[in-house]
Amino acid sequence: MTKRKDSKQRASVAKRTLYYYWQCSKKYKWYAIGTIISTPIVVLIRTILIPLIFANMIEVVSAGIPNDQIISTLLPQGLTLIGLYLAGGVILGWLRVRWCWKYELKVNYELAKLCFDAVSAQSMQFHNNRFLAHSCRRLISLSAPLSASSILSLSIFYISCRCLYSSSPY
Repeated sequence: MTKRKDSKQRASVAKRTLYYYWQCSKKYKWYAIGTIISTPIVVLIRTILIPLIFANMIEVVSAGIPNDQIISTLLPQGLTLIGLYLAGGVILGWLRVRWCWKYELKVNYELAKLCFDAVSAQSMQFHNNRFLAHSCRRLISLSAPLSASSILSLSIFYISCRCLYSSSPY
């Protein structure tokens, strides 16, 4: 019974965590889309296309073609190899890492801010309810021997303090 309850609680925590992560992730969808699209392209270029072109160049050279045809045969393949390496391996690879890094950094910042705001609001509400009510009772007990104008000014002060501290965003 305990294991079943524990697994349900873990599933609930995981579901809630994914929900908050998804809410923060939706704000930075272009970083996520860029990362998701560029990753397979970079992997394809780095692991399949560049080695395939290089292997084809080695095969052409090892086949024993005449020396006067080497440049005309290998130059287009060499330029394609260099272009793919620069465009896909270096530039797009760097962009992919940058997008992934920025996406992770921004989403983690949003999650931390969300958690801090929730904890701060709970703490503020607790202290506001607990200690402001005590101050109100203390004010009433001290205001018994005072005149009506003093009571009115202290009441206005109390109301302004209550409005100021209850509407604070922190």
